[in-house]
Amino acid sequence: MNNIYYDQIMALPGLEEMKEILLQWDRAANNISRMPTDTPIVLPDLLWSTRSGAGKTHLIKLLTEYLYSKRLMDFYGDIRYFEFLLEYCQPNMPLTELTRLIREVNCAAGFRSEYRGVLALDITLWNEHFEELYFHRILEYLSSVDDYICVIFIAENFSDEDMQKIENILSSFFRIRRVSLLYPSVTQLADYLEHKLSTYGLKLENKARELLSESIDELKENKYFDGYKTINRMCQDIVFDLCSSRDFSPLNITVEKLSRYSKDGEFVKSMKEIIKTRKMGFGGNL
Repeated sequence: MNNIYYDQIMALPGLEEMKEILLQWDRAANNISRMPTDTPIVLPDLLWSTRSGAGKTHLIKLLTEYLYSKRLMDFYGDIRYFEFLLEYCQPNMPLTELTRLIREVNCAAGFRSEYRGVLALDITLWNEHFEELYFHRILEYLSSVDDYICVIFIAENFSDEDMQKIENILSSFFRIRRVSLLYPSVTQLADYLEHKLSTYGLKLENKARELLSESIDELKENKYFDGYKTINRMCQDIVFDLCSSRDFSPLNITVEKLSRYSKDGEFVKSMKEIIKTRKMGFGGNL
């Protein structure tokens, strides 16, 4: 039986490991429907190894709607999913993050007695602090509600060694599945950009498409690249520049009209500096 959310996830570029998990979920959902019970199964929790701008929020939303539509979880509360950034707590300070997390879970439950749904928990700021007592107390709380909440632990820019360490720790509290959410290829990102531009009625000539592909490749090689966020910004700038030009024509956008977006152009140079500044913490959160 077709499922719109399943199809949308499978149509996303890349995400091979997450798609394999989805295949397992789908087989489980179809087989459970043949069993004489209405009791949902308890899904394994997920550990995402990822980077900024990899499309996590969009994927979380689609996964949640898929789980709801296939009745793989018993959702209960005012919302079906929420995201939570777990701030680091110094060992000699009050454990405010656990209090804040419990409060957010209770808010998600609304007037109901408990929350049942998906929690996307960003643990990036706790890297190098996973063996501290405070962090274990947070995990103890989450494990106590694990039958009702599917937790997606999000770890950005972790080394392989750090990922193995946190996976080992989480495995002592949860049934955990580790998944890598990598950036799409340059070709896939260029396809995404071209599609975004087409929604404005803009059509690229082949050489213009090649120019943008080279620029995306240049940006992607930068260690501060932040995926879809950069590509979306590129799209917005291109649309504005073209629409504000004196000789605007939406068809057959030529390479000459996009010279600012070449790999050596002003846009790529400025984006490298902007992203680097943000990553260093001087430009706000990404």
